[in-house]
Amino acid sequence: MLYWFFNYVIIYSISLYATIYIAEKGNQPVPNVYQLYKLQQLDSRIDAVRRRLKEIAANLVETQALKTAKAEFAAAEASLNQARADAVDLDLEVKGLQQKIAKHEKRLYSGSISNPKEAASLQQEIASTKRWLAKREEDLLEAMIAQEDAETQLAEKEKTLADIRRRWETEQSDLLAEKKTLEAELAQLTADRQQQAGFIERATLSQYETLRQKKGGVAVTGVKDDTCVSCGVMLSQRMLQAAEDDSTLCYCEGCGRILFIL
Repeated sequence: MLYWFFNYVIIYSISLYATIYIAEKGNQPVPNVYQLYKLQQLDSRIDAVRRRLKEIAANLVETQALKTAKAEFAAAEASLNQARADAVDLDLEVKGLQQKIAKHEKRLYSGSISNPKEAASLQQEIASTKRWLAKREEDLLEAMIAQEDAETQLAEKEKTLADIRRRWETEQSDLLAEKKTLEAELAQLTADRQQQAGFIERATLSQYETLRQKKGGVAVTGVKDDTCVSCGVMLSQRMLQAAEDDSTLCYCEGCGRILFIL
């Protein structure tokens, strides 16, 4: 009876130790290619999100089209201001000449000038002033036409600027919304990546990280139709059989990446 009791204790102890050992091993990182492939998918998405966020940051500025439209509007506005100033100056000059002619004619015909030479000189001055007035009136007419043209140009540039600015603001709003979404996704991906990395033994993870740096961010590649998805090399049967073993790292004969059978 005592013999059976000791045998039971020994068997129970061995069983208990095995149970504890298996449980502890179950919580250890799993060194298989599937876990690496899942990590690669997360890393690839993280890389893509970061690239897109960088692109968005570069585009959250005024576009060249908007800068050009603003510059053209400013130039048109300056042209209009100059045209208005020219028209005002000419209008003042024309009015001054008209007043001068009226004043001279009033004096000429008032009978206050008794000297014929003085009267002749005044008549010549009036005639000269009228010729200059006619010239300046033509200049004023051209200035008024130029002002109207400048106003039309400014209106066109203003409309163009408004259209481009509206499109730009819409694009900026869309980019900011996308940025917010991607930042939230990146935070989740980073957390998922940390969790996924915990399933992989440290030495394998270090090997994976080193290979990722050498291979443009892609350390694990899929195998589809007996072909490496990354480099397109047709794999040998020996290599394919080796890649079937999920617990062993098998490298592509072409690009050197870790193979995972899809």
